[in-house]
Formats: sequence, C-alpha cells, structure tokens
Amino acid sequence: MTYSLDEMTGIQALERVMPDIEMKPGRCVRVEFEDQRHGTQSLIATLNVATGRIDQATVGDTRTEKDLEAHLQALLTQVADAPKIHLVMDCLNTHCSEA
Repeated sequence: MTYSLDEMTGIQALERVMPDIEMKPGRCVRVEFEDQRHGTQSLIATLNVATGRIDQATVGDTRTEKDLEAHLQALLTQVADAPKIHLVMDCLNTHCSEA
C-alpha cells in the first residue's frame, strides 16, 4: 500500500458575525463581510494513492512531533494487516527531527 502524507497548518477558524441577508425579489443573498476569528487549526492527512481516498485525517491545535506520531500510530493500527506500506512525505521539520 502506498500513502501520501501532508500537513496544512494555520487554517483559520472563522465565524460570521452577522447572519446573511436573505434573498428578496430582484436581489440576491447578501453575505456580511465581518468575521470573528477563533484561532487556527492544523490538519494532517494521509491519502491512499491507490484509491484516492483520505484514510486518516487529524485536526488539532498544534503540529508537533507528538501530533505526527499519534497520526501515524492511528494509520498503522488501521492497516495492521498490510504486508508492506510505502509512505511518501515532504521534509518538514517535524518529519525529519532527531526524535
């Protein structure tokens, strides 16, 4: 099995301050521009190359070595019966650390 792993950091968690203004005859829906920011999230996702599906996804507040380790442990538990696993990933600092 071949997997591709990547991270997306700094995803903004936003919420609209005001609800949208409903559609009226001759007018389309109006969307308010102001957002309330609730911090950021980090996504780690593992894509199964053969099927094109995300087999494991982890969302959290941080992106540390421990977060990556927990993600990989969950993936390995999920595919414990696979004879061989190939994991393709970039050279991010959490992937190449001494630990």
